[in-house]
Amino acid sequence: MSKPAMASFALGVAAGAVLGALWASRRSSAKETRRKRVMQMAKVRPDRVKLYRRHHQGVWPEVEQGLAGSGVETISIWSDPKDECSLFMYLELADDAEDLGPGSNYRANSTVREWEETMETEFHAGWAPLEEWYTLKAAGSRAVQVSTNSLPPSYNIMDESVLK
Repeated sequence: MSKPAMASFALGVAAGAVLGALWASRRSSAKETRRKRVMQMAKVRPDRVKLYRRHHQGVWPEVEQGLAGSGVETISIWSDPKDECSLFMYLELADDAEDLGPGSNYRANSTVREWEETMETEFHAGWAPLEEWYTLKAAGSRAVQVSTNSLPPSYNIMDESVLK
């Protein structure tokens, strides 16, 4: 390759790297839309916990499609390692997410309705909402994108006067 061609190639690579870095920087600095987050807990019947877990390792496609179509962007179910009957469900919902409860469009599908009604009657007595205390989300940017801080930080950790 001639010197002018090599210089032109190097300039093209450098320009591409700069443009790529600018694009990535702009993408990561854009604030993520704050999603509605919901956390709930349930107690699964001890005699049914293994079957409940099995069903959640093979969720019916109609249920998954119904959740996604109703605006559920993320759903995770976790268990307490010391008490596998204690479950915690985390959801992130789109701003325009639809209700998922009885009578909702989500449950209009008979397969979805069967799944939800069976889970809520045969495995547990429903999900109870939990209260969010704090969330930080960097959204892959390594910078704070979402924080639920509502007060200034107190660096004197044991000072109870901040409670007043």
